[in-house]
Amino acid sequence: MPDRRTEFEALEGDTGNIGAPTVEDQINAIGIGRFQYFLLFIFALMVITDGMEMVVISLLYSALHSEWGLSELEEGLLASVIFTGFLIGNLIGGYLGDVWGRRNTLLLSGIVFLISATLSAFSPDLITLCIMRMIVGFAVGCKLPVSMTILVELTPSKSRGLYGMALSGFAFSAGEMFVCLAGIVIHTLDTSPDWWRTLLLACVLPDVIAVPLVWMYVPESPHFLLTQGREDELDILLEEVAVVNTGSRKVLL
Repeated sequence: MPDRRTEFEALEGDTGNIGAPTVEDQINAIGIGRFQYFLLFIFALMVITDGMEMVVISLLYSALHSEWGLSELEEGLLASVIFTGFLIGNLIGGYLGDVWGRRNTLLLSGIVFLISATLSAFSPDLITLCIMRMIVGFAVGCKLPVSMTILVELTPSKSRGLYGMALSGFAFSAGEMFVCLAGIVIHTLDTSPDWWRTLLLACVLPDVIAVPLVWMYVPESPHFLLTQGREDELDILLEEVAVVNTGSRKVLL
């Protein structure tokens, strides 16, 4: 297959390979199809969970106040720790993606999320819950931008805005809506003082499905493969996308 060039190399004046198609050229030639649809589905599951987790605590104040007698200061602390973790995760997630790879970072942050979010539901006290919620926020902060990066790099340029908004806007907002509905249903069916623990466990369910799908189906991002000199793997990935979307490798430039 032709040598791959990044847009940066083209701007640098790499005239020796000026006719070689860029990775973006290849993705645009392949077009949109089942490959991107499936990626969007997997990442939407993860982002729906993120949306649920970012607002779920606000639904639990009365239950936690009854169980632990939280003060207003403690309620504020509990609400803020997840956003602190989210900020740290956003700052570190991009660096980890550049060093370890986007796929590895996404998979690791998904596993950390599953563990910390599940342990949140079994917290015996406020301190433990705050620690778990901060770790949850960190994992969300890592996986949200990394999943967006992988999706955008594998989507034709004319569709990136639509797919990006579907993931960061619609899926995240859908998660916030779903957790409110789940809270109403669970609190209605479970009248015990521990109903809030059931709701926290329910918030993990989309990621229980998504993490194995990431492991089995989500590839490394094209840009990372290119910057690491793994061009053979990049060619295989582009061929796979072409075959899934069009049934043929002939669309590649």
